[in-house]
Amino acid sequence: MLTVRRWIGFFRVEGAGRGDKLDETDRAALVRDLALARQKREAARHLFHHGARADALALAVASLASARRAAEKVPAAEDVVTRAASLARAIEVEPLPELDDDVRPAHDDLLEELLDASLALESDLADATLVPRAARTLRGVRQGVALALLVVAGLIAFLLLRKRPYAVEASATAEPALVADHLIDGDQQTEWALPDQTAGFVDFIPSRPRSVRRIRILNSKNLPGPDRGTREFRVEVTANGKVEKLVDESFTAFSREPQWKTIELGVDHVQRIRVVVKSWFGAGGGLTEVVVD
Repeated sequence: MLTVRRWIGFFRVEGAGRGDKLDETDRAALVRDLALARQKREAARHLFHHGARADALALAVASLASARRAAEKVPAAEDVVTRAASLARAIEVEPLPELDDDVRPAHDDLLEELLDASLALESDLADATLVPRAARTLRGVRQGVALALLVVAGLIAFLLLRKRPYAVEASATAEPALVADHLIDGDQQTEWALPDQTAGFVDFIPSRPRSVRRIRILNSKNLPGPDRGTREFRVEVTANGKVEKLVDESFTAFSREPQWKTIELGVDHVQRIRVVVKSWFGAGGGLTEVVVD
């Protein structure tokens, strides 16, 4: 959670000028409070790992207090401030142990929460310690990086859509390693399988209606088996909101090196192609690849 927050904090642009109105005295005090929070946080972790758990708790509380003092000088993110305040109230209600023998597992969890809240405040307020010119530079860098990442994300999405023009949905799957998405991955070493002795279907749904000339289907061999494969199946083509074509076909024999079966369709405005497995060889039905032309 903290890692995600720090990334989000990096790309925050609207808050990067929070320290612009601070004079040098207030900015120095802010820097000091955050430095104290960091120093006490690191000391708390050191003591905790060396068995001084009660003293570590006390330093964690002091670290959070320093970070909260810094947050009084400039506004911080509401969720971060609220969390820190909630922890501070909890400590006031139930005093912390002073002896290591009195420290319980729940206190260990509290220590992590205190340190995490302190670090969250420091991360959120870090840009406020910059002088105005540096803050403006940082805002420009963040905007540039954010724009570059958006462009990259858009390009990746575009390429994925081009590579995967169909959504694939199956009525059932034998196990997580045999999912229907394998049917369009171009890899003949991956397969889709139905549960044992169970009929079912798999749908191929284009991103928009399109013309389909034919469909090519490669039967399952269920490596390292083989122990299953499709025997009889039906291809149902939906176009213009209704089933336009039904084709019943079958694989005549099961083989470790199955052959492709081509079914001519010739249908326009196709909205869905469904392959229905009606019977099977061995333990159940399945397919290796489906190519829509």
